[in-house]
Amino acid sequence: MTASKFQVGDKVEFEPEFGAGWCKGATIVEVGVEDRPYVVRYDDRTYRRNEDELRLSSPGPSAPPSAVDHPSHYGGADNPYEAIKVIEAWSLGFNLGNTVKYISRAERKGAPLIDLKKAAWYLAREIERREAADPQPIAPAVVPEPPFKVGDFVYDRNPALHRRYAGVGKVENVHGDSADVHGPSQEGSVRTQIANLTWSARSRRPW
Repeated sequence: MTASKFQVGDKVEFEPEFGAGWCKGATIVEVGVEDRPYVVRYDDRTYRRNEDELRLSSPGPSAPPSAVDHPSHYGGADNPYEAIKVIEAWSLGFNLGNTVKYISRAERKGAPLIDLKKAAWYLAREIERREAADPQPIAPAVVPEPPFKVGDFVYDRNPALHRRYAGVGKVENVHGDSADVHGPSQEGSVRTQIANLTWSARSRRPW
């Protein structure tokens, strides 16, 4: 008994019963011993064929080695800064690795703008991922110090208060955006808005 030329799983071509040309992309699914021993599946149907009615499918063209193994647009195998070497040495992960990959090839593969947009897309995705995993705390609002403190001599630009203490007085207390100001000739103090106050040219002498 001679060995079969074809085995189960082989990709083959065969001639149909009627019509011209060879049917390509068929697969041998069974090898028997009876007449026309090869059962061939093609386009969801099965056919029986003899050995002389079949031929192995010719393999398609293989990609050039440089297009798969260390392609030049990523630096090449002899380059110590080849993209894959940098990505692995820095343990960049998927998003940052793709960012570096597309930047490294942007000027070498013929579509720099598209590659840079891809790099930006992966970088933005990594930023979003990290922000979602570890949101940055919101910094507390900085409350500015009041411009005047107790004891400062000030001039009140509000003319409605000038008849009370001639506009010049000393700060006795500060309440946020307002202050209590005591004039030299008045009893008690007057509350006024800090926005109305400015520094007085008077010397800091006691009343």
